[in-house]
Amino acid sequence: MRQAFALAVVIAGLPSAAFGQQQPVLRCYGVETEIGIVARRDYFDDRGFVIKEVQYRSNDRTGARTCADDMLRVYSIKTITRDDRGRSLVETELSPAGEVERIVRHEYIGDSREPSRDIWSAPNGTRRYEIRRAPGGSGSQLYYDSRGLVVGVMGSPPTDVQYALRWGTELDGWSCGVTVENGLIYVHLKNGTEKEVTASFTESFQTELRDTRGSIVPLLPAFAARLRTEKSRGISKLIGPHETAFYIYQLEPRYGRLPEGHYSLAVWHPHPTSGIMLLSNRYEFDIK
Repeated sequence: MRQAFALAVVIAGLPSAAFGQQQPVLRCYGVETEIGIVARRDYFDDRGFVIKEVQYRSNDRTGARTCADDMLRVYSIKTITRDDRGRSLVETELSPAGEVERIVRHEYIGDSREPSRDIWSAPNGTRRYEIRRAPGGSGSQLYYDSRGLVVGVMGSPPTDVQYALRWGTELDGWSCGVTVENGLIYVHLKNGTEKEVTASFTESFQTELRDTRGSIVPLLPAFAARLRTEKSRGISKLIGPHETAFYIYQLEPRYGRLPEGHYSLAVWHPHPTSGIMLLSNRYEFDIK
């Protein structure tokens, strides 16, 4: 009786919002997603908005794909901070161990439900990726290096960020720019004309890589032979007036595993319409 009375006192002391808060809901997908997710559990605030999501993979190796709790293992956790309109302001993505892996912030204009800007950051707050939306459907996507400098830009380049990217000499309204980050080459084409043009990014672009001494690093013989014999493959992208696009290529297939040191890279890429070669900036980077 005393225990029941004590429990009643505790319950009476809880805020009324605790009674209105919905219980966690487990959503079982029945089949695996592309990354192996079979279920998600949503936690709600007292307004009915999701403030936490836990995604699960299955421990069941029989193929049954059940959603029994003892057969689920946590894949990721996301907590969501919302404003008074219920809009997501900050999403914190955590590992199964609860360690912060990335943070996503959303910014809005006025009462809009769609964010004007999404910013992905590393746990230390360094920006890594950003989407900016603008009226009329235009906007930009920005990719940052570990220093917080822009190494890749799609769309209209904003003026309020710092760029690692530079541009080579403009020819017939077009220019080429290159950056390197984590073994990836970001090859850019910038449209300085007033026309929307389809540009083809081709793997057969030419490169000149120099080491710390300034000596040219040769292409791997197999890669050089492939460039001579195979038909060039291209990826087409529509680039609007005064907008930019890029495509990512791996450095290692061209040069192999490079030793630690300081390097610089320049590329020549075909002009989208005339076929002349656009020379990029020379980009300096370190292999550690």
